[in-house]
Amino acid sequence: MAKNILVVEDSLAQRFFIEKALAGDGFKITTAANGKLALEKIHEQKPDLILSDIMMPEMNGMELCKAVKSHPQLQTIPVVLMTTLNEPKEIIKIIECGADYLFLKEFEPGALLSFVNDALQNETVAGQTNPQVILTSIYLGDTHEISTNNRQLLNLLLSAYRSALQAYQRYYQYKFEVNKLQKELQSRSKKNTPTDYALLKSFVNELRTPLNNILHIVDLLKESDDKAERELQTQLAGLNSDHLLSILNDLQKALDYHEKGDDLPIHETDFNIRDCIEDALSPFVVQTGEKQIELLLRIHPEIPLFIHHDPNYLKHLAFVIMDVLFQNLSHCNIIINIEPVEERRIKFLISFPANDNISDYFSRLIHPNGQSAHQSGDTGIDFVNYCIAKLDYKIALKKEQAETQQIEILIPFSTASQKPAAPGPETDVDLSSIRVLVYSDQWMSGLVLEELLRQWKIDVKVTGERQKLSKLLTQAARAKNPFNLLLIDARPDNDFHFELAEQVRAASQGAAPQIILLTNFGKPGDARRCLESGIAAFLLKPIRSRELLKTIRTIVSGAKPENTLITRHTLKESEPALKVLVAEDNRVNQKLMISILKRAGFQVELARNGKEAVELFRQKPFDLVLMDMQMPVMDGYTATREMRKLEEESGKHTPIFALTASDDAREIEGALKAGVDMVLRKPLNLNLLKEKLTAFTANGKIEKN
Repeated sequence: MAKNILVVEDSLAQRFFIEKALAGDGFKITTAANGKLALEKIHEQKPDLILSDIMMPEMNGMELCKAVKSHPQLQTIPVVLMTTLNEPKEIIKIIECGADYLFLKEFEPGALLSFVNDALQNETVAGQTNPQVILTSIYLGDTHEISTNNRQLLNLLLSAYRSALQAYQRYYQYKFEVNKLQKELQSRSKKNTPTDYALLKSFVNELRTPLNNILHIVDLLKESDDKAERELQTQLAGLNSDHLLSILNDLQKALDYHEKGDDLPIHETDFNIRDCIEDALSPFVVQTGEKQIELLLRIHPEIPLFIHHDPNYLKHLAFVIMDVLFQNLSHCNIIINIEPVEERRIKFLISFPANDNISDYFSRLIHPNGQSAHQSGDTGIDFVNYCIAKLDYKIALKKEQAETQQIEILIPFSTASQKPAAPGPETDVDLSSIRVLVYSDQWMSGLVLEELLRQWKIDVKVTGERQKLSKLLTQAARAKNPFNLLLIDARPDNDFHFELAEQVRAASQGAAPQIILLTNFGKPGDARRCLESGIAAFLLKPIRSRELLKTIRTIVSGAKPENTLITRHTLKESEPALKVLVAEDNRVNQKLMISILKRAGFQVELARNGKEAVELFRQKPFDLVLMDMQMPVMDGYTATREMRKLEEESGKHTPIFALTASDDAREIEGALKAGVDMVLRKPLNLNLLKEKLTAFTANGKIEKN
């Protein structure tokens, strides 16, 4: 007799995928779109196994599991909860709700089929259920009392290990593919022009830094049992993963053109120059702490915030140069000054201690006319030379003083055609009444912070003298004009900042300003010491200006919960997630886009063709639709027109961004005529998507659903 499997999943596409994976083994499949509907079907026809998603409307998977396990006639039905394994405390909730198994949501069909067969057979040999016991355990710094039994723990342990192996195998498969790709590029090098090869190989070589960072952070996660510490390490892993996916995006794009025998085109667009460079510097957070390097970015006030250029080339160039510097320097400052120099050029001036290895490295720069643009064998210098030869960049190594060197880069640009407005949250709060005291014993670092804060109309004072801190705070309090915030710019070579924070609190007698600590990737236990010292926020350098601004806004608005530490992780978690419908038929693109969007904090629904997309659009509200234009069953043009017809009834307008790999003007024009708001080229460029979403949000074109 065929076993009855109940699949509980709110995503129509995911339900179809699970049904297809199990259909070939003679199972009878019943489906439900949420826990409430599933419970009704369970009472009608008792299934042999329940396979449920966790996050669903009306009743989620854990609530469904509790309802099943608390019912005398249903409690013996095995329940499998499908998880992404991206929430550390989810395992505790899975045990507490009574689930029998967990299974990795990103799966191969054969793996799911094998797992379901094993789970069903296991139920026939398991015998009598063990009695419930109360177990106490400390996990991630919190004490949990859990009601469970030996059988449940054994099943969850084995299924969790099985899912971990799947994830582990996927990682190593991915690593194998990257190595295979690099070898393939090397084997083709004689057939390609030197610059094309340099560009492609530089993308592959750039994977090294974030991959090494992730492996290092995984080791730290294994050793740490402190909750706040693990959150900091998790945010670092996410940051490096974002960079890794961005590189893969660019690499896929380069290979598409490479296979056609075409040069990779330059796609100029309006973008935020500060965000672009901060993104390029973010993967070096770990190294700044390990090598005790202070990395500073100063953008001259006359530089327009938004410029028109190709952001990807600029970001990769910044990364390549930083990578060379970090390989050869330690215990020093690296200062990036961006300033105007000519009407159509911006000057990047990167200052650092003189170093013979760096001098030798950049001695291989070509002349601007490109006459010596031969392949050097080093992917970094070849890419720099590619920028000189193809993009009209002017790059030179200079010596400012005997002990200091500079890399000067002149970038051609034009002013953004229509400056995108900043996101609403950054402009709708008046910060002019906020007073901030900055402590930094490095004058350049203090200057950078002062200029940045003044851009936000904040009243700021900077001091580099530790003895003056208490005096300044006391004087301001007596004048009834106290400082709201104290920013402590910590040096990478000591940890006196904790002692300083405690002294400020003690001297202020209960009226101390909230403290934001800016620090390098430091030692285990730093997050715990922050909480003990009364520090409100812990931001890693090089700081991202948007994160600093959001931290300030969170603190002064009173939105910060008591006894919590603001970090990049908590900032990201507090953001309301936009709901995005992705319509894409290519499985590789599906996984890549879903991964990129989820990492960026979006809620994602997947449709595998236009018909599924229209049906999901009819059922649920979305903040954005990303529409592939070439799909089976119903293409993106037809699906867009159908969605616009549905909107005529509601009066709402949901942004639809077309995704296409084509440069054909007719296809782009056809998409716009069908009703899309914007056309983006594949593969998905997250930074560009964010820029466009920022503009739409600021102009009121996205109403949060």
